[in-house]
Amino acid sequence: MKKRLFLMLSVMMAWGVVCAQDWTETDSLRLDQLLRTDGEIKLNPRALEELRENGFVGTQAVVSEKPWLEFDFTMPVLKLPKRPEPMISFNLPPFTPVSNGVTLTGDLAYHLTKYFTREYWDFRNKRNKKKTLEVLKNYDAAMPESLQSEK
Repeated sequence: MKKRLFLMLSVMMAWGVVCAQDWTETDSLRLDQLLRTDGEIKLNPRALEELRENGFVGTQAVVSEKPWLEFDFTMPVLKLPKRPEPMISFNLPPFTPVSNGVTLTGDLAYHLTKYFTREYWDFRNKRNKKKTLEVLKNYDAAMPESLQSEK
C-alpha cells in the first residue's frame, strides 16, 4: 500500500513539472500579437537594472529596505502600576559591642552590608588576585639582568 501511494504521489509531482513547461497555442498567439503592435514594449525596470548589473545568470539583488525592522511609533506604551512603598522602616539603633578588641560603630545594617556583596563571597577571585600579586612581587627577581639594566 505504501509503495502504491509513493508511486502515485511521485507520478503526480512529475506530471505537474511536465505540464508547467508546456507552451500552448494561446501563448504563441499572445506573443505574436505583442510583437506586432506598434507601441513600445514596457519591461520591468528593476529586472532590466538587475540584468545590466549581473547578466542573465546572476545573483538576486539584495533588498535594503526593511520596513518590518523599523520601530512603530503608533504602538501603545505599556504603563506598569507603581509598587507601593513598604510600610515597615528598619531604623535600628547603633550597635557597638566590644569583642576581641573590635568595635562596631554606627548602624548595624551598615556593618553587615559587606557580607551581602558578591566580592565578599567570591573566593576564586580572591585567590587569583593573591596569586597575581605574588607573581608581580617576584617579577623583578625573575627578570634577566640584561632587562633590569634598561630600567
